Amino acid sequence: MPDAQALDDSHGFFQFAADLDSDDGDDLFGATRARAARVAVSDISYTPRIDEDAWFDRTGAAGMGDWLARHLGLDEVTFTAQRLYYRRAYAQAAALCRQAVAEYAAAGSRGARRMANVRELIETGARAAVHAGDLPAADEFCAWYRQCGGQNPAYNRFQAELLAALGRPAEALAQHREYLLQRRQDAVVWEDIGRLLAALVPSSSPPLLLRLALAAFCRAHAIIAGCGSWKAADVAVRRRRVQARALLRAASEAAQPLGVRVDESDGSGEDPAAWQALQAAALADRDALLPCLQQMHGSSELLRDVVGWIADQLAGGPHGGGDNDGDSDGDGDGDGDGDGDGEKNVAEL
Repeated sequence: MPDAQALDDSHGFFQFAADLDSDDGDDLFGATRARAARVAVSDISYTPRIDEDAWFDRTGAAGMGDWLARHLGLDEVTFTAQRLYYRRAYAQAAALCRQAVAEYAAAGSRGARRMANVRELIETGARAAVHAGDLPAADEFCAWYRQCGGQNPAYNRFQAELLAALGRPAEALAQHREYLLQRRQDAVVWEDIGRLLAALVPSSSPPLLLRLALAAFCRAHAIIAGCGSWKAADVAVRRRRVQARALLRAASEAAQPLGVRVDESDGSGEDPAAWQALQAAALADRDALLPCLQQMHGSSELLRDVVGWIADQLAGGPHGGGDNDGDSDGDGDGDGDGDGDGEKNVAEL
């Protein structure tokens, strides 16, 4: 049987362990690294690169293909579009993004993996087009965005916001459903669902959709009120108050055609009496809703399907019930994260 010294000499691991006390300076633990000398900032000589071509002021000239082909071309186009957007030059930003995405899509494969490379440009262009009132351009960006592919809350949330702006509420609600299958405890999404449902109701329609909208608003309030992770910092307290007040105002407006009046003078948006009155007027009954939807002008199979799903989620009241695991087929595999933070995950349009 070989002795320990032989093992040390024949195996790298033991060799490493045996040399811990050596002074060779080669070993991982024994070596002492010399610290780099500190240099005062005032002693550093640096000349920044000068962008003499002013690429950041371009607005989509005829050389878009050459611009995109540059080493940092796509980044430059994206930065330029965002710069225009934040300067509120929405029409210019939308036009630049539209030209760049069209050029990029025509340059090669149009597969999802390729289009995902310009996802940020598409999002910026879509937001700019909506702000500029250019709905045909926004619709084109929406089609491009679907080519990006993906299954994540941000992707579904952005599509829902864009589709709502395009006046396609059934598709927007369907995207909110996909979002909630992944993250069901998002108060802002439930609030958006309530707003979409309330906007669907024509003046001559039965009020059941308004009652379902109230149920969605009540679910959003229950998530906010039941969340224990709100911070005590002033900024967090103010943010919660602003969110709660906006939610109560939207719910109050939806309840008025039903003859329900709530007092908003509390200022906090969380007056228990107000929310009790709203909850009393709320209703989530699939069997009652679907016949009304079939009679409503413009109703589609998609709308009836997604409204039925929403009613199932809200059937047990604001705190849950029904198939409230975020899974439409009832098999219990909904994977919502349940963070309950009520935060927007995609920037608002």
